[in-house]
Parts: sequence; structure tokens; C-alpha cells
Amino acid sequence: MSENIVVYFLVWKTPRARAAVCNQQGLYDALCRLRGWAKGGVYLSLSVLQMMGATLLEQGSASAAAVPKTGKSKTLFLEDSVRQTPRPIQQLVNLTGNEVSYLDWVTEPRPVLTACDVSSYRSSLHEEYTMTEVLSEIDIQRYRRDGYIVPKTKLPTKAMTQLRTALEETIGSNPGIRPEQLVSAHIDRRNDEGVHGHSAWLELAKDPRILDLVEQLIGPDIVLWGCHVFCKPATDGMEVPMHQDGHYWPIQPLATCTAWVAIDESSVENGCLRVVPGSHTAQHSFRHTKSDRENLVLNRRIDDPAANLDSAVDIELEPGEFSLHDVYMIHGSNRNTSGKRRAGVAIRYMPATSHFNRTLYATTTGAGFLVNFASRPLWLLRGADRAGNDFQVGHSTGQDQSPAA
Repeated sequence: MSENIVVYFLVWKTPRARAAVCNQQGLYDALCRLRGWAKGGVYLSLSVLQMMGATLLEQGSASAAAVPKTGKSKTLFLEDSVRQTPRPIQQLVNLTGNEVSYLDWVTEPRPVLTACDVSSYRSSLHEEYTMTEVLSEIDIQRYRRDGYIVPKTKLPTKAMTQLRTALEETIGSNPGIRPEQLVSAHIDRRNDEGVHGHSAWLELAKDPRILDLVEQLIGPDIVLWGCHVFCKPATDGMEVPMHQDGHYWPIQPLATCTAWVAIDESSVENGCLRVVPGSHTAQHSFRHTKSDRENLVLNRRIDDPAANLDSAVDIELEPGEFSLHDVYMIHGSNRNTSGKRRAGVAIRYMPATSHFNRTLYATTTGAGFLVNFASRPLWLLRGADRAGNDFQVGHSTGQDQSPAA
């Protein structure tokens, strides 16, 4: 076919603009469902693409036959130069290394989503729409060097109000469990580790504002395998000794990025997270010993002269802020003897190139609370599984844990 088409080259301001990434549950798919259109049968107009975070870089014309057919995509826009009829998304192709891409076209016209459609849908959800942060090269280098970063992203006030309500409900559902030991709190039932969880924590773990940042650090294939709510009551908050998480996690090869989300203000005064910068760099597991002290969230601590615990720094966060840290990072937190509660949630993401080995460690209370890796459910949140992980164990029969589910 020799028909010429007008080509608009675009680049996203974010790695995944929530609205137009076809393989994610975003505004694009939601609008398709809302309007009764088949997925892939709707075309986003140029104004809507720009509204979603795309920047117009170039306009030109090209023969349809000359359009290449290889690679992956982040963005683009094509239009028929004769009838000016928008075309639907057919194929995503990466043209260059700087995320400039294009969308292929077909001959049948499709409905066009307007800015009014988008605004109407957002209003119907009463949703705060936030574009995702892109980590700079300096941010990524800092994560590689220090083992942690605190992104600029801050979850909105409305979301934090909902999470505080979920926290109260989670604590109320577990009267016999210390609020610092709410393991696997994202499982919305009484889980196999004795905690009755809440769906709000799973929804938080799926938040694209967090996932987009995690993806920039561990890659596009992401598995959620854990979520631990740590709520230190005022005047009586338990200490978490300095330790490495990977010392007792069944992940091979060992790799995880933890997002630690502050529900309350987290400060030195009320026992904020502390880390030892650079302690992850050698990917070395330091010697740990079991502690007989009381009032500890975790009864394992670093006992190794090679670990420089004196270099620990405090990560103070406002509600809605979060840190991201590497699995080999030495970290912990002091007691909360202040008059202010300190609540946060640690969300565990591993790249799907690692295997969650359910038989590596036995179900035990040896860490100070019950841990059952054998039946803990996994969620494939993005991409594809590359390591033969089991996404059926721990879930309801027939429940689909794929990214589009």
C-alpha cells in the first residue's frame, strides 16, 4: 500500500502514562469498558495523548509501506493524511533509544476519545490524577550506590485518609497480634500466618505511582510477594533490630525492592526506618544472631564486625512519602517512646526473573512471628514470569493473577 500518512512522533514524560498503556489496567482500558468498546478498538486523539503526558516532537509524512515492524513501544500517534481519520493502536514499535516510538495503523476508522470523555471519567471516580515520577540517572545511581532512595512522589491526602481507616480496621481485626507484626496484611482474609488482612494494602501495592518507580529499579517483570504493616503505638512501639531481610527470604537469586510507605509521620522521635548506606553493594549476607530480648518485632540482628552499623542514617518521611530499598540493605528502627504513633507498610516486590522457592525454609515462628512461605500467594503485577513461579498457591480456585486481571 502506498497511501501516505501523517506521523506525529511523541515521547512520554513518564515511563508509563497511566491512561494509554494497553497492557496495564489504566484509564484507556477503563474507558473502553465504560463506553462498551472492544479493547484495542478505541483511538486516543492527539489532545488526549498530550493530556496524558505526551509531548509532540515532530510531524511528518511517510508511506505506510515504509513503516518498520520491529521492537517495542512507549508512545506514538498516526493519522490518515487523506481523510484525517484517526487509526486504532495495532503495534508498538521503538524507533530509538530515547523512547520515541510509533503506533501502526489499520484501515477501519474507530471512535476517538476526547478530553471531555477523559474528564468525565475522572470525575465519575472522584480520582486524583497524578502523573508518575521519572527517576533521574542520578537517582538510579544513588540507589545502586547507597541501596535506597526517597522519591519525590507523595501519595495524595485522600488516599492516606483511606489507608489510615484501613489500618484501624486491620488492627481491630487482629486483637491478639502486636500491630508491628501484621504479616501478609494484603491478603483479604485470615491468612496462613494468622493475620486477618485488608484489601486496601493489596490496592496500595498495585498503585502505579509506586510500581512505575519500582519498575525503573528492578525491571518490567514484577511480582508482589509480601506486605508487612508495622504500626508502633505511642510510648510502646517495639524495636526492629538492624538486620538484612534476605537473610531469611526464599528468593533465588535473591532480589527484592521494598517500598516502605509512611502512613503516619515517621521521624527519629517515633522510631523511623534506619539504613546503613552502601551495605548492600557486595551482595553479602552478614552474620546474624538470634536475640532473647523482649519487645522486638524481629528477634534476629546483625552480629558481624564487618558491618558498620555506626554509619546508619535515619529516613524521616511525611505521610504518603515512601522509600525504596534493596534486599541486601542493612536496616532497622528504634523503639517508639514518643507520644506519637508511627505506622508504615513495607511492600515487597521481586523481579520475575527470580524464583520464590516455597520449600527453602520451613514454616516457623523462629523470626519472632509466624512465617509461612509455603502457602503465601504471589501476584504477577507487571510483565511476564521468567522463573517458573506458582501463582495459584494461596489464591482462590481459578483466580487469575496476571497483570490484566
